[in-house]
Amino acid sequence: MKGWRLLADIGGTNARFARSNPKGELFAHRIYNVAEFSNFDEAFKRYLADTDGLEGCNAAAVCAAGPILNGEVQLTNAPWQISTSEISQLAGDVPVALRNDLEAVALALPHLEHSDVTPIGDFRELPSHRQRMLALNVGTGFGSAAILPANGKWMTCPSEAGHMSFGAQDEAELALLAGGDSAEFTIEDALSGHGLVSLYRKQCDRLGTQVSATTADGVFSRVSSDAAADESLRVFTVRLGRVAKDLTLAISAWGGVFLTGGVIQGWHGLASSREFRTCFEASGKMKEPLRRTYTGVITRAEISLLGLARTPIV
Repeated sequence: MKGWRLLADIGGTNARFARSNPKGELFAHRIYNVAEFSNFDEAFKRYLADTDGLEGCNAAAVCAAGPILNGEVQLTNAPWQISTSEISQLAGDVPVALRNDLEAVALALPHLEHSDVTPIGDFRELPSHRQRMLALNVGTGFGSAAILPANGKWMTCPSEAGHMSFGAQDEAELALLAGGDSAEFTIEDALSGHGLVSLYRKQCDRLGTQVSATTADGVFSRVSSDAAADESLRVFTVRLGRVAKDLTLAISAWGGVFLTGGVIQGWHGLASSREFRTCFEASGKMKEPLRRTYTGVITRAEISLLGLARTPIV
């Protein structure tokens, strides 16, 4: 197929590649384990070898889990470093867009249909009037990005919110935050796969029970039979609702908050939507705007690649 765009979504665990046609439709998907490659170059060449090479490629859009600085990114949770010049050279000197991974998710938000999202709370439809929106990811790490309307177009704003400090609101929470690897406890320490496992271990210590799970999926699978896992789910839900609220207030994201990521997929369906919404809406003078703000879990597959297919390349 002629005139296609090469896409890559590089996270701390997985490297997802695909191609998109001029209509933004995806094809030729491949997923690789980041740990199996020493750098982006190796994974890129593996993808080309597994598909049909570069013939017809006219652009490349890549997103990565880390801050984009001067056309380069160092992955936050993996040793890879990626640059626009490297991508362009590998792809045959085509135009390149390099984005933060959550920026790519945010770019997809205006194109989501009702069937692409499962609401958290009593919402029947997606917001009909799109305003500023927020994308949140909980997986290997924590990420967020906003998208806002500007002069008839959409503009994105990435962030490194996962590395903001996370504080306790009472003594019980303080006890769960204490004893970490560093003096600072961040949002990512609270809301990520390793954050959930750490929380579960502390709950086991508190209850005097055996640690029986070493992954986020393992914790979720034990919720119905393990008091420490059940309480970890509750605390995780409270944390998620609070952080989603704070980030919504920080940018006035009244158009909706959209959650994604591997941990979110495991969390959703087990957690109490009411508890999440109670924490999300608990904000005094801003309670009413927050009550009206849509929250939902993105269920559409490969959401970052969809956003990359829509990314402007200049």
